[in-house]
Amino acid sequence: MVLHSSSLALASALLALTVPLVRADPPFSPNDPRFRVHRRGMPSDKISRSPCPGMNSLANHNFLPFDAQNVNLTSLVVATFQGLGLSPETSCIIVLGGLARADLPADANFPLEAIGTPPWAIEHDASWSRLDTEEAKAKKLNNRDFNDEIWTLALKQMEACDKKDGEVSIECLGRSKADIIKRAHRLPFGINYNPSAAAIGAVEAARTYLTLGNGEEGLELKYVKAFFEEERLPWKEGWRPGAFNGRSTQILEKSAQALSPDPVLQQTTGGIVRTSDNVLQIMRSKNPKFLDDVRACLVRSGFKGSRIPNEEIAKLERFAAANMFIPDGFSPYSGPTRDGGYGRAGYGGGGGGGGGGGRDGY
Repeated sequence: MVLHSSSLALASALLALTVPLVRADPPFSPNDPRFRVHRRGMPSDKISRSPCPGMNSLANHNFLPFDAQNVNLTSLVVATFQGLGLSPETSCIIVLGGLARADLPADANFPLEAIGTPPWAIEHDASWSRLDTEEAKAKKLNNRDFNDEIWTLALKQMEACDKKDGEVSIECLGRSKADIIKRAHRLPFGINYNPSAAAIGAVEAARTYLTLGNGEEGLELKYVKAFFEEERLPWKEGWRPGAFNGRSTQILEKSAQALSPDPVLQQTTGGIVRTSDNVLQIMRSKNPKFLDDVRACLVRSGFKGSRIPNEEIAKLERFAAANMFIPDGFSPYSGPTRDGGYGRAGYGGGGGGGGGGGRDGY
């Protein structure tokens, strides 16, 4: 559940030398005309789609090329920022992790469906809207496409929360995930709910809440339904994205809330996953240069000198120095270590690719 240093070294070298440079800061507008244009692409030999409703939505709105046959690191980072407001260091962490595990160079072009394949090691069981791997095999279906039975179960908790509180809280997202895990335990197919699946699922819940909920404004049920059922960004329902939502440290902090509603969310095949620090340790990379790679990704994607993502990376460096998650981002070990660096582990690159774009993720 960690990145191989050799793979990331290759990614790092190519990232620095060959990834096309975006020469102007990517523009962001909550009124971008692409939000009002939606055409759902169905997977075929000409159209690539993934198990991830967020990435598919970005292609359906042309934030990514509609056919999504040739996407890359910078196109994904820019698209998630412009279409979802997702803070770019988060996207860099996700995509760099997947590329390294798949032994792909940082300048690789690939079809969107690749992010859901085993080499990327992002895909996981206990999805809100896709079948688990073994159940899909037994039923001769796939775990890439939307599954109405799974989604209907997930939706019950969300509808109950909306009726009671007028919104879908992050704890509610956790409860809906718990119902899916309990269903899987009742069936004969088995579920691979390992620490990575728990951590990625919690990160996905946090990221969904922070982007579709626009920070702390609250996540509305109608936004979630459009996003999952139609793979559409819910602009016409009233949602407007906010720039730099879903920052990496915000996501880590919220992940514990997503795991809190039910013990079944925390009990994995490899032990208990309960806290933000648990999630951080699962996601960590052994490559000491990983955060340098993330900085290079920001530059190549057009965010050179951008304050918020660079502040987020500085916080992750402090976590690395302290070897723990610190809720407010402050560490008494915030200075350099004896070897002149910020600790021996870069964070956010391992496990599920930094909580990457598997089923339900983006």
